[in-house]
Amino acid sequence: MLKFAVCFMKESTDYPDFSNETTNAASALRRRRQHWLADGCFLLITFIWGFSFVVVKNALREVPMFYFNALRFGVATVILIPFTFRQWRAWKPSILPGSILAMFLYVGFAFQTAGLKYTTPSKSAFITSSAAIAVPIFLFLFFRKKSDLSALLGVLVAFAGLYLLSVPSNNFNLNHGDTLTAICAAAWSFHIIFTGRFSPFYPLAALATFQIVLAGIGFWLTALGSSQIGPVPRTAVPAILYGGILATALCFGLQLWAQRHTSPTRAGLLLTTEPLFASATSYFWTGERLTGREAIGGALILVAVILAEVGYQWRFQHGRFAGQAIDL
Repeated sequence: MLKFAVCFMKESTDYPDFSNETTNAASALRRRRQHWLADGCFLLITFIWGFSFVVVKNALREVPMFYFNALRFGVATVILIPFTFRQWRAWKPSILPGSILAMFLYVGFAFQTAGLKYTTPSKSAFITSSAAIAVPIFLFLFFRKKSDLSALLGVLVAFAGLYLLSVPSNNFNLNHGDTLTAICAAAWSFHIIFTGRFSPFYPLAALATFQIVLAGIGFWLTALGSSQIGPVPRTAVPAILYGGILATALCFGLQLWAQRHTSPTRAGLLLTTEPLFASATSYFWTGERLTGREAIGGALILVAVILAEVGYQWRFQHGRFAGQAIDL
């Protein structure tokens, strides 16, 4: 509890607090390597999540959504628990932050599922991915934290790209499903923010396991309450394993580590590449082709990531030569 209190009582910045770290050349180079590795983790995460749209699509025709999520989170729990035993001393202090992450994780999945009943998949993908633009807004409104200018510019460009990639021309009339999906996007934004705040202070395995276990319990209770539990077709097993092992256990574990070394705003920006990977895998897997409008949207997302990276590199060089601390 003490660590949890310190995490929120400390003066906020948009990045993990490394003020006690010696700002010499070796430290700067190490942080630069961590920055590149964190970016690589996010790109791997978005690739796995983007590919999961293709893998999971057919399975959801055979297994109800809440039951599918309950099964995938159950698989993820089995994978993560052996790693958590090594951090058993950290179980108790990790319960509260893990519970907060689990709450946003469950709300994000649940409202996305509910929204899909009333809206189109393309609009759902766009609204969900718009969590990237909500992250800096929520950071300022609730934590009085200002984001880096280059990351903000990248988020705005990525938002435009997401719209062109995900929303068909002249087809954005809001409905009840879009409102539900907007709640999902808000939940994902807070999940990104709190992941960035908790990950530097708690053991990663324990934090990942608690959020997966508690969110999984929520999905099992929801599936039971909605009478979705039943036999699992063999054809759905590969998708459940993929969703549990890679898209849940691996991805959320990697996200916790990566957000130790980057800002929530930048994390949200990098996660906007998920629809781009989804479109790419659909092209190679099913032959689905992008329209000119969608291709421009995908290009804008890439430009957004490059803009943020150029801003980071400039700040790295400026901090290095000026002998100042280098923010991520």
